[in-house]
Amino acid sequence: WGLAHAWYSCWYPKSDAEHAIILEDDITVSPVFYRFTKNMWNAYGDREEIAGVTLQRQRLVPSPGKYRTLQQQDPFAYKLLGTWGFSPSPRHWRKFLELDFNKLNPHVPGLITSKWFARQRRGKMWSQFWIWYCEKHTLYNIYLTPPNRKALATNWREAGVHFGKNKGPDFQVVETHEWLPAWDHPPAKLDLYSWSLKKEGESLPPGMQESNEIEDSQAIEEVEREPEPVDVIEAESDSEPEADVAINDDELD
Repeated sequence: WGLAHAWYSCWYPKSDAEHAIILEDDITVSPVFYRFTKNMWNAYGDREEIAGVTLQRQRLVPSPGKYRTLQQQDPFAYKLLGTWGFSPSPRHWRKFLELDFNKLNPHVPGLITSKWFARQRRGKMWSQFWIWYCEKHTLYNIYLTPPNRKALATNWREAGVHFGKNKGPDFQVVETHEWLPAWDHPPAKLDLYSWSLKKEGESLPPGMQESNEIEDSQAIEEVEREPEPVDVIEAESDSEPEADVAINDDELD
């Protein structure tokens, strides 16, 4: 199962109070990655619809298959996971690991990731199973879009099986002095976004009533492909070669 086995075997939470951040070996994290992840779990960890927290900057929109980035200062929750620094919900990760991956067909209609999965050997793209799990249970993964095209984790895109030449980091990481005070006080309301990056609801603490109207007024930035207590667990990186298509699967191993 290759890379998939590395993810499945690296961590098994013994309780819902235990958290981890899983890092592949070609990732550099921001100095504030721990602070952000801890704040997110403290604020939203009791919400059943939250599947995980990612350090990756959101870009991919799997339906229909484009790169677009949601621009907003507050954290938001999106159906698609980000594997470049991922902290899964302990209760959902345990349930996920109980799946029979040999028998499961993780196809999700309308997503480009389903096409990527179909053309790879079965143990290569573990993330499609998580995508299927999130779709089945209506779950979302927390993201943050830092200003100035910064990220909480960056991929070095080094020459190898995935890239033909060294491309360097995809983004620069958020430095300590760039931390915004608002990130220490996440809002109670967390916007929920669909596979097509359309707002489809709100995650609220118990007792708070959801808004009657769902407005999608956040700016969407078109992004070019070329320019422009928590445990940290490292998982081996094993990416596929870059495909000659409009977008490719370099962000979801």
